[in-house]
Amino acid sequence: MTSEIDDVQGYLTRASCILGANRFVLSYCENSSSHDPLRMGADAEYTHTAVAVFHDLNENLKRVAALNRTEVAVGGSDFEDTDTIAVGVVLTWSSRSR
Repeated sequence: MTSEIDDVQGYLTRASCILGANRFVLSYCENSSSHDPLRMGADAEYTHTAVAVFHDLNENLKRVAALNRTEVAVGGSDFEDTDTIAVGVVLTWSSRSR
């Protein structure tokens, strides 16, 4: 959610490595928001760190495990820290026209 007066600036850094049937991903981002509508117009700073592992079960099915941490500071003070663990599978397919 953004508004016309919301000014957001930041960056995202991501790296991944494939070893056999496994893919490892590291992600880090920081951004700051002026007049953040989600924080009642306050200035907020967000930091997000993620680690994920994907394992190929076959050509169409991958097992996934991810750990995410989001930290929010409002007005220079810690406001919220959220840790998330996600585990699941990803199914992909393509429809081919004949």
